[in-house]
Amino acid sequence: MATVDTVLDIARREIGTRENPPGSNDVKYTRWYPMVGQPWCDMFVSWVLDQAGMAPIEGKHAYTPSHFDAFKARGRAHYGPDGIQPGDIVFYDFPGGPDRISHVGIAETAWNGQWVDVIEGNTDAAGGRTGGQVIRHRRTNSIVGYGRPDYQAGGFGTMTDAEITDL
Repeated sequence: MATVDTVLDIARREIGTRENPPGSNDVKYTRWYPMVGQPWCDMFVSWVLDQAGMAPIEGKHAYTPSHFDAFKARGRAHYGPDGIQPGDIVFYDFPGGPDRISHVGIAETAWNGQWVDVIEGNTDAAGGRTGGQVIRHRRTNSIVGYGRPDYQAGGFGTMTDAEITDL
């Protein structure tokens, strides 16, 4: 069964991965999806979950608003930063960008809704949403909410009757 530790171990091993050439959105996650040339923060998150065997439950996403909607449809979405736990998928809406969820990462640690350490793809040292590498950030704002993957079902593709009915 996939666990939070499995997902975080996979994500941590990816820290430092960069697109090549810079600015191209050409990286192993966009080739895996396949959508080379497109923003890839959510492709990174989906790739990590896939590597952990969770794709049958968690799906494959490239568009952050749709990914959050998928969590909402399954009753696994939460608004705001309160309650974030390691392994949660954290969604952001940064000022000055599109007025919608526009970035995503995987929570590594959290503290009482005041900050969260997140492993993110397609970001940079300044914390932008298009930076071309996998980096760990400490975020204190711009969090729209988070989705909690179904670690109990893990990679076995099993869902409860209620979850199947809700699809």
